[in-house]
This record gives sequence, structure tokens and C-alpha cells, in this order.
Amino acid sequence: MGQRAILKNLIVYFTFTIKNLTPTKLIKLIYLADLYHYKKYHYTISKIPFFSYHYGPWHPDIEKTVLEECGELIEVESVHTRRGDIIKIHKPKVKRTSIEFPQKEIFETLDLIVKEWGKVSTKKIIEYIKSTTPFIETRKGDPIDFMLIDTEFRESIEKASKQVKEGKFELKSMNEL
Repeated sequence: MGQRAILKNLIVYFTFTIKNLTPTKLIKLIYLADLYHYKKYHYTISKIPFFSYHYGPWHPDIEKTVLEECGELIEVESVHTRRGDIIKIHKPKVKRTSIEFPQKEIFETLDLIVKEWGKVSTKKIIEYIKSTTPFIETRKGDPIDFMLIDTEFRESIEKASKQVKEGKFELKSMNEL
């Protein structure tokens, strides 16, 4: 199953399981699913290289996939809020659909995300994400590296950095290796 099919199924899954799902919340939930899944299984579900921005992780492929590949299953509706704002909401177009993923543990991760974050406001989700590694370790505009979650990887980076600062690290050419 390719990355585009997985992304489409993530979008459809969250749209069918969470009411009043905004595009922003969808992006953050996909990121959280990747974060949780990486912590447990050492790989992300979506395979999307999220970028760090002021309002949290983002990637244009999510919105693009909604518009280009999910139209037969979901619609994006503009809704007026009580405050007079207009927001976009993802809604199912059909009563049921089937969703597949290459591994069953993906459904376990997604079910956990819905349970823990499905009813939480987008603002609180963003606050949480912005307080976690790898987001806090990433400069604005840069890709978020999930390997930063791995403590062994972080320790090896810190050790190498310390060696460089202490002058104990020697650069070698490819021929010397």
C-alpha cells in the first residue's frame, strides 16, 4: 500500500470517527498518530515529512489529498460559528466505507488517538504538540525528525556534539574510512 493510499485512509478514518473535524485538527491528529506510532513501533504511519510552523506541524499533501482524492467519500463544508466566523468542517458523504492499512497496529494507534484527542480542542492539541520532542527540537520551517524521539539516537548526537566541542572528534575523508 502506497503512501498516498495510506494518507487518504487516515483522512477518511478521522473524518468518519470525529465530528466537526476541521482541516487544522485533521493535520494535527495525523501528526499525533505518527508521533504515537513512532514512539511504539519506530516508524510513522503517514510517511509525511511534517514541517514545523508557528501553529504546529503541517504538510501541504494532507489538504491536497483531501481535495484531489477524497471527494467521493468526504466533503468539506463551510459552517458559520456562533461568533460569526466561517470554518471548514470535514463530513462523510456516505454512511459507510472500508478503510485498510498495511498493519493492524495502525488501527490500534488511531483508536488511541481518537480516544485521547478526538474531543480535545485544536488549541489544546497544538499546545501539547508544541511541548513535545521532536517539535521543540525543530526550527521553524524545517522538517520534523521523528528520530529525535529515540533516546539512543539523541544520546549519540549529544556524545558526538560534545566530542566536537572538546576537540576530540577528527574528521576523515571517505578514502580514510
